[in-house]
Amino acid sequence: MGHLARGMLALAWVGLSPALATPPRTATPAATATPPAPAATATPAAPAAAAPLDNSGHLYTLDAWGGVHAAGSAPAVSTNTYWKGWDIARGLAMLPDGSGGYVLDGYGAVHSAGSAPAASAADYFGFDIARSIALAPWATATAPAGWILDGFGAVHTFGNAPKVSASAYWAGWDIARSLLILPDSTPTSVGGYVMDGFGGLHPFGTAPAVSQSAYWSGWDIARAAVLLPSSTTAAPAGYLMDGWGGLHPFGSATPVSMSAYWRNWDIARAVASWSAATTASPGGWVMDGWGGLHPFGSAPSVIQGAYWPNWDIARGLGAAGNSSGGRNPTLPVSRVLNVPYFHQEHALTCEAAALRMALGKEGISVGEDTLMSAIGIDYSAGYRDSSGALHWGDPYTLFVGSPDGSESALTGYGVYFPPVARVAGQYGGTVLMAGEGIGPATVYQQILAGHPVLAWVSYDRTYHAVYWYQAFDGRSVMFYPTEHAVTVVGVDAGNVLVNDPILGTGWWPKSVFESAYATFDDMALVLS
Repeated sequence: MGHLARGMLALAWVGLSPALATPPRTATPAATATPPAPAATATPAAPAAAAPLDNSGHLYTLDAWGGVHAAGSAPAVSTNTYWKGWDIARGLAMLPDGSGGYVLDGYGAVHSAGSAPAASAADYFGFDIARSIALAPWATATAPAGWILDGFGAVHTFGNAPKVSASAYWAGWDIARSLLILPDSTPTSVGGYVMDGFGGLHPFGTAPAVSQSAYWSGWDIARAAVLLPSSTTAAPAGYLMDGWGGLHPFGSATPVSMSAYWRNWDIARAVASWSAATTASPGGWVMDGWGGLHPFGSAPSVIQGAYWPNWDIARGLGAAGNSSGGRNPTLPVSRVLNVPYFHQEHALTCEAAALRMALGKEGISVGEDTLMSAIGIDYSAGYRDSSGALHWGDPYTLFVGSPDGSESALTGYGVYFPPVARVAGQYGGTVLMAGEGIGPATVYQQILAGHPVLAWVSYDRTYHAVYWYQAFDGRSVMFYPTEHAVTVVGVDAGNVLVNDPILGTGWWPKSVFESAYATFDDMALVLS
């Protein structure tokens, strides 16, 4: 790809882009043996903060139906709700004194456990989008306070917690995974981080940006994050946990030894830090989806209180001073969206036709010529100078050439993502992502999440090395005369369903789509 390919807009979100905020992924630690798990013992059925107690004696696992299970020497706690057979419990947060806490359901309601009193949340979503819960460092059983993270990245209060504004938000995209609150936060000065599914950490409030040792662009594999008890606003430190159980330090944290790691198996679900560990020798526990607890660093072993072999049902790990959250890991592998089909009305207006289809999924009806008029057209033909170099219009700003022209004759070409994204928003569409470098895995993930994808491909469905020309405005532009745009509306294990504005609707093998899509540097536009 040329110098423009990664410079235009690698990944544009509504909010901050992880690709713009975090370094690339580093290697994951080598696999270690997983300790054998014990036999099942159960089935799912604003004062100043006090010094934290040793939470190795106050660990609790949360199952997907809402059951809270004491681990090791932790005393049992009662809960006021349980959803037998319904995977809807999403997070568990324990009070700093370990006496009780709150279970978060997917709709955003919080349910008391142990000594914690009832606490109403500021918002109730009415659908499964709540993802993480965190209690304030000063919270007590008589004055509860905390926050809830939704999957789009917004942070909501409950109890007497002050409102906070997250620094990143992804409207319509369930990608936010974990909420962290700095231990030195106060009722008048709160700082923390939102972790997205790619591993990006987005600071809010008083929290500073942090360096990271891992990031997985386009791969929703980050499952949880934890701050060390010694973290401060001046020196935040903690670990990201990937789905295989790998722990990746951020801020001033140092690498730690792990007792379990599952390469190529997305089974790690939650992580908690040990409150009694020293700054120089941190530790904690990783919880797998069967309920197993695996110590890392300096933390002692703790026998899990409930274990479900071969059943991915554990959802959260509650420990005094820690938060947890997640979503149902059982994701669909196929989906077909209800998107209307429109044939393009001119020889080269595939981009407008593809946008018209994607907008139709949102119930927005706009004619193709209206969209073309809003995009703007530079009717100038291309030409070659005395050296043979091509000069033409800039598809990053306007449609290049005549909509009824010819690519090979240099009388008509097309338009790239920026004008199309602008017009999508102008007519009420919700643009979730727009740019180059949006990998095929992200495209498939967006379809599974219910979002149509406008993709730039080669018309003949094969990969081509692009040419480059200098636009009239001086920009260096990638070009190939088979440029085409389609709307991706479905996906299964090996194929994508494509609304092609010329050839109609049909399934393409993923290998074919990926070759055609790579020609224009994985350029795409994702709508809600």
